[in-house]
Amino acid sequence: MANIIVDKLIKEVATKFNLKISEADRIITSQFKFLCNEMQTGNFETIMLHHLGKFTVSEKKKRFWAKKLLETPTHDQGIEDSK
Repeated sequence: MANIIVDKLIKEVATKFNLKISEADRIITSQFKFLCNEMQTGNFETIMLHHLGKFTVSEKKKRFWAKKLLETPTHDQGIEDSK
């Protein structure tokens, strides 16, 4: 369902602005790729996407992940402990 809506949006944008379908696709998906990349960095910054709003992590979730990351041993620590 979502792909049908996105495909329709891409076609409308391409037609309206006289773009190739591939160009319209890149324009529309680039902001979501950026959002995904920023979320994967783990720095929990608030990100504002025009017309879509702010994407943010609650303070409660930030504290949870900070604690979880401090408790989890790294791969190197696990190897040293097992020797």
